[in-house]
Amino acid sequence: QEADEESIYKQILERDEQDSKREFAPLKKADDAVVVDTSEKSIEGVADTI
Repeated sequence: QEADEESIYKQILERDEQDSKREFAPLKKADDAVVVDTSEKSIEGVADTI
């Protein structure tokens, strides 16, 4: 079965929303987490940032 990028992206967003709104152990970033916006970065750019 061939994967459709848009479909997979929507499924990930849906999963993350459900996980972040669940009653027990909701998905959330740790208080000491360092957030790196990788939206516009190449793999090499992300590696350089990290």
